[in-house]
Amino acid sequence: MSGVLIADHVIERGEFGLDTVRIGGEATRRTMRRRQVSDWRVSAATNEAGQRVDRSFLRKLDCGATLQYRPGTGNDADRAFVEFSIPKLLAGENVHPSSLSAARVAVSAALSEAGEFVELHHTNVNRLDVVRDFTDVPHIAGVLLAFDTVPMSGRKTIVTYSDAAIGGIQTRSVRNSDGGCRGYDKGVESGNPEAQGRLRIEAEERRRNLRQLGIERWDALTERDLYTVGLRRFEWACFDARISSASDAIVRILAADLNGAAKAKLVGFHELQRRGLDSALNGNDRSRFRRDLEALGLFGSEHADAPFRLDYDRGFLVGDEALAA
Repeated sequence: MSGVLIADHVIERGEFGLDTVRIGGEATRRTMRRRQVSDWRVSAATNEAGQRVDRSFLRKLDCGATLQYRPGTGNDADRAFVEFSIPKLLAGENVHPSSLSAARVAVSAALSEAGEFVELHHTNVNRLDVVRDFTDVPHIAGVLLAFDTVPMSGRKTIVTYSDAAIGGIQTRSVRNSDGGCRGYDKGVESGNPEAQGRLRIEAEERRRNLRQLGIERWDALTERDLYTVGLRRFEWACFDARISSASDAIVRILAADLNGAAKAKLVGFHELQRRGLDSALNGNDRSRFRRDLEALGLFGSEHADAPFRLDYDRGFLVGDEALAA
């Protein structure tokens, strides 16, 4: 999708689009005719009277989507949701994200099949996974590990790990209760030559934050909404941070408006941080030095041979003169 206009921005490199969606809302369950009730996977709980109460019904649709039906309790209405990966439904794989226009076709087909079992009164968006791919990225594992030096604010679960579920590849995940953002090597994960050197960043947004962004009805979803969701989570997870190399950091520290002793201490701390040895310092010193480096925009890593950052609109930049300046 090189050169695609998204809102008032241009996606210059890589691909941009949708993967997983969850669509639904208030619904009424239809009487089973052709399919048996036993085809549903039921989760249940026990109420205060010791009686079994069915909480959720799940079934796999022929198209590959998952249909969930949740009976209402008290004054709450019954609800139903359809969730699936759009590219997998359309093409059997998700190497390439789906455009919004293609997604509308896929969602229409999934909702049509779900209509055999439930009558959906609302088709609201309750989950959006927005994909941004960066192409021709060297040493993707090292790039992801480099973000470990970037401090995170707020309540987030941050994990950089080798993901056994997707081929043992290096993965960085930043999450909270409403969604998250993760990066991984799509080429290794998929085994597809077309995806070699492709760093995939997946932004997942759930219902509460979608509503705060004014996103509710599926038929009203726009390309600008996708861009907003993707970029917002990308920045929230600090994937936009500038990572410095050792030589780049030294040049910038020496050019800072600091006295000689302060510069020498920051150079030393940056080298310890870059090698993951800064934990040897006491907490107060470590916090003070980190704040000083953050003020200079320096996040060093032994995995960075040159300064780099991920530019959401333009693609992956490494060793760029503008960054090294």
